[in-house]
Amino acid sequence: MKRSNSSQRGLGLGRKARNAARLLRNRLAMTSGEDAALSQIADVTRHVESFAAHTGKDPALSTVLEIGFGARPRRAFLLSGFFERVYAIDLDAPVLSLRDAARTWRKNGMERALKSAARHMLFDARDWPRFHETAKTALPNYAPDKVQFAVGSAGEQSVWNEIPPIDFAFSSDVFEHIEPGDLDRMLGLLRTNLASDGLVVTLPMVFTGILGGHDPAWTRWTADRMPADQAWRHLTDPEFAPDTYLNRLSRAQFADAFQQAGFEILKDHALLGRLGERHLTAEKRTALPLQDDYELFSNRVEFHLA
Repeated sequence: MKRSNSSQRGLGLGRKARNAARLLRNRLAMTSGEDAALSQIADVTRHVESFAAHTGKDPALSTVLEIGFGARPRRAFLLSGFFERVYAIDLDAPVLSLRDAARTWRKNGMERALKSAARHMLFDARDWPRFHETAKTALPNYAPDKVQFAVGSAGEQSVWNEIPPIDFAFSSDVFEHIEPGDLDRMLGLLRTNLASDGLVVTLPMVFTGILGGHDPAWTRWTADRMPADQAWRHLTDPEFAPDTYLNRLSRAQFADAFQQAGFEILKDHALLGRLGERHLTAEKRTALPLQDDYELFSNRVEFHLA
């Protein structure tokens, strides 16, 4: 089985510790409990409405797949409130209790397990009950127990053998972490297993956008007040190394990969628009390896594929 892509080998402990501290600060600044659940429900509802509008299908009679559910499969659980059948694939096993951390250690390595265990003790043990309570109130058909998880690479046929034909596929902040060859294989398998009138919604964090380097210091909330000389550093600094695997694909390369797999691109839209534009001076633009606004403002890009 492939190892987790959620951390990068070769980084020193000091850099990993700094990244972990920044991630902790980001997590502490985020909403939690009921507010976080309601925000996620609103986000999932928007995508379900896109599916229904495009296909004309009733979600309650349809099958959905999430690619990349992560250690906390909240979106997969929320999808159970809309769809008849819910499947989810990820390289990392979900961590819903401390007992799951031991399984994660065996399947995905020590670092992934320790991160998941720490997050569970600091946040999730308290947040999960509130999350489920809020979801049950907002979604009458909420049934997280019906979610079926497949742990493995979405680029391997054996993983798809567990999954029936699907009507809707969803993935957020995942495709940029998949090696290009695996991504092509995964897209081919997704195309084969998607209903002829189905829909795929994916939101990769594209490398060429200002947040594409996955530096935890740079977020949608902090980008405009960060030092201008550090903007798009991941495109100019040969020593830049994130604490996660990134395939470094551009927005145009993602679009080409989707089309090569046989998909039609129905939507290609940057939800965060021109985030960081104040940093893009004429001098900065000249120093960057590419000057195309389509790429530089690839901030939370939402693709719809059919």
